[in-house]
Amino acid sequence: MTDNTQATAQGSEPKPSGLDRLRGLFSKTKLFWGLGGLLLIGIATSPISSSGRNIFLSYGNLTDVLRQVSVTGIVAIGMTLVILIAGIDLSVGSLLALGYIIHRISFHREELSSCCS
Repeated sequence: MTDNTQATAQGSEPKPSGLDRLRGLFSKTKLFWGLGGLLLIGIATSPISSSGRNIFLSYGNLTDVLRQVSVTGIVAIGMTLVILIAGIDLSVGSLLALGYIIHRISFHREELSSCCS
């Protein structure tokens, strides 16, 4: 008998090789590899300013991107939690739109916009 069949015959599992551990790690994190690949593509194809700086990784651009996706991210997390606790309510998007419209209308009124500027 070989070493692997002897190990299973005795009741213990054979030790996984380094390649098997690497495959297991890759299969557990394969969703994150796609995000990492997109980030690398963004960095590689990012425009470069005249001074030679990478515009994509600048502080101002990253804060703008995070600011733009923050509302969508918060709503997505809220919808995920609602669905997970089995209170499935998919009208969160319409409530977000209604709240945004009320917010914009209130800031166009004279008495409200003067107090905030």
